[in-house]
Parts: sequence; structure tokens; C-alpha cells
Amino acid sequence: MLVGGEEESFEAAMLNLKRSFPVLVIDGSGKAADFICKGLRMGMNNSSEEFKSELIEAAKMVYGSNDEKSNTIETKCEMLITDLQDEMAGNSKSIHMYSVHDTSYTLDRTIQDILFDVFYLDEKNEDKLTDNILHFVDLWNRPDIAEKKIFKLENSKVLEKLQKKLCIKESKLSKLFTNALKDDRIDLVRQVLEYILDKELYKTFLDHSLEGLYEDKTLKQKKIVDMINDAVSKILGSEEMKPFEKGDEICIDDIFKHLFIWAVLMNRRDLAMLFWKRDGDYICSALFASSLAKRLADNASAEAFMNEQTALWESSRHYEDLAYSVMTELYLNDRKHARQLLVTEVKRYNSTTIFEITEKFSLMNFMGHAACQTKLNKIWKGQMKGDTSNLKAIAFAVTFLPILKWDILKLEKPGKRAKVTQSERLGTKEKMNNTTCLQSVPNWIRKIYYFYNAPLIKFLFSVLTYLAMLVAFSFFVLTDLHPTEEKFPSIYEYIVYAWAASSLTEEIRQSLVQLKDKIKLSDFLKKAIVLHTNKNKRSEQRHMSSDDDIMEEDEESEEEEEEEEECMMADDDAFTTEWDLKVARKKKRWAQKEAEIRDQMKKAKLSQGASSMDKKPPENIFTSNAAAGILTNDLVRIMEEEQELSFTAEPIDDNIYNWRVKIFHFDAECGLAEDLLQIQSKFGYNYIELEMTFEIDLYPFYPPLVKVMRPRLQCSMMQRVTNMEMLKLSYWIPTKDMKSVIQDIKTFLQQWARLEVNSPRNDLLKYPYGAYVEIEHHLLTLALVSEVNPRVNYLYDMDISQLTEQRTNKPNTPVSYERWKFHRNITEIYL
Repeated sequence: MLVGGEEESFEAAMLNLKRSFPVLVIDGSGKAADFICKGLRMGMNNSSEEFKSELIEAAKMVYGSNDEKSNTIETKCEMLITDLQDEMAGNSKSIHMYSVHDTSYTLDRTIQDILFDVFYLDEKNEDKLTDNILHFVDLWNRPDIAEKKIFKLENSKVLEKLQKKLCIKESKLSKLFTNALKDDRIDLVRQVLEYILDKELYKTFLDHSLEGLYEDKTLKQKKIVDMINDAVSKILGSEEMKPFEKGDEICIDDIFKHLFIWAVLMNRRDLAMLFWKRDGDYICSALFASSLAKRLADNASAEAFMNEQTALWESSRHYEDLAYSVMTELYLNDRKHARQLLVTEVKRYNSTTIFEITEKFSLMNFMGHAACQTKLNKIWKGQMKGDTSNLKAIAFAVTFLPILKWDILKLEKPGKRAKVTQSERLGTKEKMNNTTCLQSVPNWIRKIYYFYNAPLIKFLFSVLTYLAMLVAFSFFVLTDLHPTEEKFPSIYEYIVYAWAASSLTEEIRQSLVQLKDKIKLSDFLKKAIVLHTNKNKRSEQRHMSSDDDIMEEDEESEEEEEEEEECMMADDDAFTTEWDLKVARKKKRWAQKEAEIRDQMKKAKLSQGASSMDKKPPENIFTSNAAAGILTNDLVRIMEEEQELSFTAEPIDDNIYNWRVKIFHFDAECGLAEDLLQIQSKFGYNYIELEMTFEIDLYPFYPPLVKVMRPRLQCSMMQRVTNMEMLKLSYWIPTKDMKSVIQDIKTFLQQWARLEVNSPRNDLLKYPYGAYVEIEHHLLTLALVSEVNPRVNYLYDMDISQLTEQRTNKPNTPVSYERWKFHRNITEIYL
């Protein structure tokens, strides 16, 4: 490596070139290095006089301030040029150049490229060459080298030989994949997953490497699958939530599920997303990961783990939003299937359901989805039709008789069996028998049974009986409470005792159900299943033999399914509208745009060189997702209430950190409304457009930048809007939402603003980027950051009480009420 250097350094570099050793010259370091780099850039084959004179001037830098005569120096310079030409003619590939001003590539990566080329050319054995490439890729974390030399479609034969080495624990590929997983190297893991597709290879890899990924050597005597199940069940606090079935080895269908659970436990979100896409049961997997991350965050409550806790909370919200997005897409395509999926048992997650996971771990965001709400409404009302209101159901429950006449229940036709799925056919035999028995009774009895068996009616009577108990208890306590020696207990007291005994019995029953894992009732059930396996198989065969009959009955029940779908559509309208689905799509686009912005920021930081990468980034109080979530909620709230607020807001190019705000419907008595009418007649719009920019990773602790885009305001009012006190860092309140900020701006404009109606820059077609020149916005930004009040501030009255309060709370504030009052008086005299 040649950095600067004089004549001796130049000769040493030429000597190494003769030996075909690679030489790295640092352009911009001065003297000999700059001379060689200039020769490389200009081309040594050029023989013009101008070229020669420029090279002689560059060669003189090698000697610096030498006192020798000019003729002697020129002679030496010519010799240097000749030596450089000779070496460049024969060894041009051995010389490399790096500029100190290059921000697109780093010095260490340049050195790595040179060393890699040397080893790459020296090795002739193809297998050893591949191992060496993988070794350097792993050592230097260079996925670009792996992509150029190994992981490409042209290397099909090399990849065919290489992928088999994933099964060998000590192979270079196995070590590369293991280290990439441990060090969270997303690009390397993605390359391996894209070009090695055989699950058997990954199964063998996990057999010998999964324990190393968890880095737990204390439980060697225990099977790794059982160890993971125990750890997950302890974190989630439930034996039912074991992710894997017990076994001696890893199941081939659970390969990516194992990697996904590992990534969630290690809080490697990007890796988890790679494995989640290659696994099945997307919604259940995402909710399971959200629950796991949420419980880990709850356990990481110590002060030493605050950063980990914040990251885990963020991951939990990310996985839940992921499940919400998938459910939204499914719900848009097939609503009935989406609702049925919520109560379908997922065998790969211990036969649990999506509803069970959502309820057990309080994933309220997903529970608020339209599919969940409509399904819960269906369960809540039982066999009642979906369009039956709660008030009508309560009225019928009290009066009893109208249910016999009014058609509010949906019943199967007599003599027809209800449709039962294969899983229900195997696990709910008792329920099937009850349904079959009810088919033979009259309709009015079935109506009474289904109506009063609905959860809504059960809850109603539970509340009524509780109120009756309170009345009875209050009555005998206030009027009939005597010692037993004086008077025998009344009937009211016995009613209270009976009700209390029944309530206690119900509480005990619920406790036993919830604690069934602790008292090991599941063991008895498993033994019973084993004893009756043959009987269940025979029953299954009998049911399977009747599938043809069921298919015929399915055709006859199409009309009933259409009626049920209409009822569920009515529930959809009650719990969600097109607006909810529209908001879900918008949030998804905004999140994707934010991810693109952050990727661009990350690439920009990488292009700044190693020195900038070594600096530790500042730790934010709010995470990136939390800040984006605050802005998203504010924006959605404004969009929902835009008719009442008289202003609109929308992100520019789906960037949640850059808003376009349009304010309209000003008070008809103010002059601004009259000006807007003229603007509408001349230019075709009747609003004031603002642009709000939020600093990424700084909001909400840094105020937004507000710029007036159009139309032009009189007397430099746009300066006053940008420099409002509430938008300055000294007075900014992080808890203030954007709706209040925009309302304050609208109030100020309505009180003071007037428009330059005749300005040609108000034309929306001629000046689509705004009525103001860009330099005006830059100057305003500078004034805002430095908190220098523009002179226009003294032309407008301000809230004296607010200024006094600010002055009292902040003695070092740049705002001085006395100085402001003095300037205001001078301005009034001048006007």
C-alpha cells in the first residue's frame, strides 16, 4: 500500500509490480501516490506533449521542496514517467487505486477485494476454491462476493455439489450458514435459502446445529425438541401452547418453523420474516410469534434490559400487524373462509385456534378486525339471524311467545343433518348426537331451545338473576334480619343462600377448567384416546362411507348458505365498512414506504465509509415504529373527521413523515374567505395548502416543519406561520396531536391572513410545486432552527397571556414580552 511517499517509496512500488505483487495506491494522499494515480487516470499510452508536461508537473510532487536545479529534477521526473510506463505496460492488473474522496466504497473492502483476487487466482482446485470463497465470505461478511462467485444460476453444477455440504457439520457452507444466523446476516441467509431448496438438507443441518444456535449446553441429556417446548411453554405460561409435537427428532415439515421460533426468541425480526414466508399457517404463526415476543417483553422488565424490552414490544406489534394484514387480504377475497379460519384448529400448533391465541394473550388489535368481530357476533347470537338486533332479542326473551311466530331463528330443514366438517366429525360426536336428536322434535321446541341457548340470552338471564339476588338480599337485610332465636329465616334469605351456592359451584367449575393442565387431566384424556383408538377408527370409517350422501345434501342447502352469507354481510356492515378496509390498505402502503425510506437511509450510512459505521447511533426514547404509529393514528383520526374539521391531510407519496394539508371553510365574515372566493374564480381552488415535514426518529420530541405552499399570503404571513411559537423547539409540546396543531394554525390564519389574489404564482398549473420560491422555505427553516423571530411577527397581535406564561415557565426563553411590546409600539407608529 502506497500512501504519499517520495522517490524511495515509488521505487519500492515499482519493484513489487515487477514481482507481480498487487500494489494499492491511495489517491489524494500526496506525492508519489498522487503521481501514480494521475498516470493511471490519464493513460500511459498517450504520447502527446500536453500529457507529458502534466505528468512532469505531477512527478515534481514526489521531490517536494528539493533544492536541486530544475533541469536535474525534470530529468528525474522523466525517468519516473518511463519507469511507470514500463511497469504499467506489463503489470497493469497488479496496481489498484483507492481515492480518499470516494464515499461509495470503503478502504477495507478494497483491500479485501485485492486479497480475494490473489487467493482466487492461485487456487486451481475447484472444490478448495469454493471452500476458500465461502471462508472469506464468512470472515468478511461479503454477500456480494458470494453472489458473484457462487450463488448464481450459471453455477448450477457447483451449487449441486455445494448444497450437499450443508449436511456436514464442519463444512464451510454449514459454518457460513450457522454464523450468518447467529450474527443476523440477512443477505447471506437469503442467498442460501434461495439456492438450496431441499428440506432434507436443512433437516440434517438442524439435527447437528440447532443446539449450537440456542447456545445451551446444560441440557445435553434432554431432547432439543422437548427443551424448546418446555422453554416456550414456560414463557407463555401454558402447557397447551407447545409449538412442536414430542419426538426424538425434528420433523421435516417443521424445518422453517424451528428456525422461525428461534428467530423470534432471539428477536431477529428480519430473519423471522424470511422463515415465516417459507412456513405455512401464516396468520397463526404470526400471532404465536407476537404472543411469544409480548411475554418476553413482559419478563424483560429489569432496568438492565430496557432496550431489549422496547425491541420485543416493537416486534410483537410487528407480528400482530402482519397477521392483521394477511387476514385483511383473505377477508377481501373470501369472507366466509376467513371467518371459518378463526375457529379452525391448527394441528401444527398443538390443535389450537386463532381465536384461542388472540384471547389468551390479549392481542386486541387483531381481535378488532372485521372478521373477528363478525364471527364473535355470530357466536354471541347463536342460531339467531345476523340482522336481529340485541334489543329485539331481549324483548323476545322477556315476552317468550313472539319467537314462535316471528322468524328470527335459522333452523335446518326437518330430516336433514347439519353440515359437519371432517374435524368436527371426529371430535364432536356428542354434539352431533344432540343435533340429530333435535331434528326429530317440532320446530317450536327447537326454536325455544336454540333461542334460550344463545350466549346473548344466557348472559341476559344471568344479569337478571344477579339483580334479583341483590334485591332479595337487600330486602331481607333491611327488613327481615333477626337472630334465629327470635324468628325463623325468611324465604328471601334462602334464595340468597341458594344463589350464592350456585355461583360458588360455577366458579369452582371454571377454575377446574382453567387449571386442567396443572391437575394433569390431559393425561387421562390421552390414555382414554389410546384405549379407544380402534373404536374411533371404525366410527371414522362409518362417517366416511356416508360422504356421498352428505355431498348430495350440500347441493340442497345452497339456498340456506346464501341466506347465512347475507346475514353475515349485514354483520360486516355493522362492524366494518369499506372505510376500515381502505384504512388497512393505506396503513400497509405507509409501512412499506417507511421501510423503503429506512433502507435508503441505511445504504446512505454505509456509503459514508467505515468511520461513520463505527459510531454508535443515539438511543431514542421512542422507537421508529412508535413514532410512525403516533403519526398514523393522528392522520387516520383527521381523515375520519375531515368533514367536521374543515381540513384534510394525506401523506405525500405514502410517506407518513411528509403531509399535505388543505384548509378550507373559513368564517364567512373574515377577509380570508372573500380572498379565497376570488382565488377560486381565477385559479380554480378555494383552500390554503400546507406541507408538514416530520423529522424521522426525532418526532414527537422535535416539532414538525410547516410550510405554506399556496396561495401566496400578504405581508410575508407565511413566515409567521412557519415561526409560530408552538412550532419552535423551545415551546414544542411532544404530547400535542396534529389535529390540535392544524386547528391552531387555521384559527391564526382566519384571524390575520389575507391573500395576494392577483399574484400569478397562485396558478396551480403553472406552478405545481407551490406559490413560493424554494429559497424562501430554506430561509424560513434557518430562522426556525435558530429561533430568530422574523420582523413580520411584530406586525401581528399575539396572545399576551401565552407569552407571559412562557416567560414565567422559561426564564431563558428567547421571547421577551417587554421587547416585543416595544417593537409593536414602534411598528404602529410607523404604520
